[in-house]
Amino acid sequence: MEMSEIQRIKAAVPGLVWSNTKAPLEVYVRAALLRPRFLEILKIVSVIGLGRVKYEWTVLEREQSPEAQRASSYTKRILKNIEVGSNL
Repeated sequence: MEMSEIQRIKAAVPGLVWSNTKAPLEVYVRAALLRPRFLEILKIVSVIGLGRVKYEWTVLEREQSPEAQRASSYTKRILKNIEVGSNL
């Protein structure tokens, strides 16, 4: 039986949303984007694709929360580096 996207993300990045094991996929993606670590975001991109991760980042940017503003420069750089690397 094939694992779902959320199961694959939970396996790749354990503890990302440890307090809510039934959280939807976007909660996992957004949590990673707000606490930007290259390898975590790269693992998520490998599961759901760069387009979907960038979409979730756009949603967070529009909200203009303090957390998104704090993470902005790091997250944008990580997403840009992943995009550049995927085009090689």
